[in-house]
Amino acid sequence: MPGGGACELAVGNFLNKNAKNYSGEEQFPYRALARALEVIPRTLVQNCGGNTIRTLTELRALHAKGQNSHGVNGETGKIADMEKIDIWEPMTVKKVIFSILFRDFGLKIPTKNQFSSMIPTQI
Repeated sequence: MPGGGACELAVGNFLNKNAKNYSGEEQFPYRALARALEVIPRTLVQNCGGNTIRTLTELRALHAKGQNSHGVNGETGKIADMEKIDIWEPMTVKKVIFSILFRDFGLKIPTKNQFSSMIPTQI
């Protein structure tokens, strides 16, 4: 799975879209988890001395266009296509982490097909 926070942002987008299916306070866990997942790309940008707000805004826009393999290059703090620069994370680990997060936030754990549609999983 693409690294650099790409997976976390893709899952966050999925959660924000899913939140629209609920009204009022029922949306809060979806939006809270989506916001919490942004800590990974945010930290990468901060550690590189980049402009966090501008970079995350640009990254969110790319993900909104379906470019889910884009994340933050941990060496430069710049947005990059993780597939092109060959930055990967273990899919099994990510699936376990996301399942635990969904459970702990009281959310329905996505099916295998839903999970696969959230993020690119090519290697």
